[in-house]
Amino acid sequence: MELSYRSRPPRAPTHRPPLLILLHGIGGNEFALERFAGVLDPRLLVLSVRAPFTTAPGAYRWFDVTWSAQGVDIDTFEAEQSRLAVIQFINDAVMGFGADPRRVYLLGFSQGATLAYAIGL
Repeated sequence: MELSYRSRPPRAPTHRPPLLILLHGIGGNEFALERFAGVLDPRLLVLSVRAPFTTAPGAYRWFDVTWSAQGVDIDTFEAEQSRLAVIQFINDAVMGFGADPRRVYLLGFSQGATLAYAIGL
């Protein structure tokens, strides 16, 4: 599964820059967290990634979620597909952009934070 993304090169280029991956929440896209890139460490290579599943035109999700009186139910198949896709994306980005594999950071909002946490575990 190939993921779409936007990139912001380091404002203070270094050899093997640290890599920051931005993961948006439900209904977001690769533009949702982009504004944070400008206020972060200028050495960071920032890649803002779009979730693979479409919720509506221009709106995406990492996995389907349903809220009911019984609680929250997530589509674990979609969640696992997204988790594996982001891990592959990170590996490809480190190699393709020459980033430092020891300095890879994930920043997520809402569902993107859940995914970042799952990847970290």
